[in-house]
Amino acid sequence: MLRFFVKYFFVFLNIFVLINANAQKQPIVNQLHSQTIYSWEEAQKISTDSVLRLRIKRKIPVDFEKEVLKFQNLQELQMSGLKLKNIPTAIWQLKNLKILNLSNNKLSQLPPQIGQLTALEQLIINRNELLSLPSEISQLNNLVYLDLWSNLIFELPKSMQFLDKSLRTIDMRVISLTDQQKKDMQNLLPSTEFLFSNSCGCVH
Repeated sequence: MLRFFVKYFFVFLNIFVLINANAQKQPIVNQLHSQTIYSWEEAQKISTDSVLRLRIKRKIPVDFEKEVLKFQNLQELQMSGLKLKNIPTAIWQLKNLKILNLSNNKLSQLPPQIGQLTALEQLIINRNELLSLPSEISQLNNLVYLDLWSNLIFELPKSMQFLDKSLRTIDMRVISLTDQQKKDMQNLLPSTEFLFSNSCGCVH
C-alpha cells in the first residue's frame, strides 16, 4: 500500500512540475490580461507603481511626454486610433514595456529607437502607412508577435534573421505581396509563422 502511494505521489509531483514550468514559459501577453487597463485619467489618480497597463483614447494628452515616464512599471501601452504621424519619444524610455499597440494611426516610419524596447514581446502596428522596418528591430530579442497587416511593407530587413528563434508569428495580411516576396520572407525566418493574404499576382 505504501509503495502504491509513493509511486503515484511522484507521478502527480512530476505532472505538477511540468504544468508549472509551462506556465512560466507563457509570454507576459497572457499574464497581463488579468490586470486592470487604465485610461490616462484613471492612471493619474493612483500610485504610478500600480499602473501596468495603459490605454490612451482619442488624442495624446498635452503632458504625455513628461507624465508617462512616471509609469516605469508599465508593461502594456495601447495607443490605437490616435492619428499619430510620429511616435512620442518618451516611449523609448519605458524599458519594461512588453506590449505596444500603435495600430490604426498614420505612421509612415518606425524609428530605429524601437530597438531600445528590448523587453517587448508584442508589437502591433497594423493599419498604418509603413514602407519599411528599421534594422534595429532585430534587437527585440523577446519579440514573439509582430502585427504588420495593412501596411506597405514588401520586404523585411535582413537583420531580422536573428529573431528566428523567438519570433513566433508575423501578420502580413492585407498587403499585396508576390509569391516570391512571401518566399523570401519565409526563407529569412523559417521558424516563424507568417499570415498572408492570397497572392496578388502583381509585380513590384
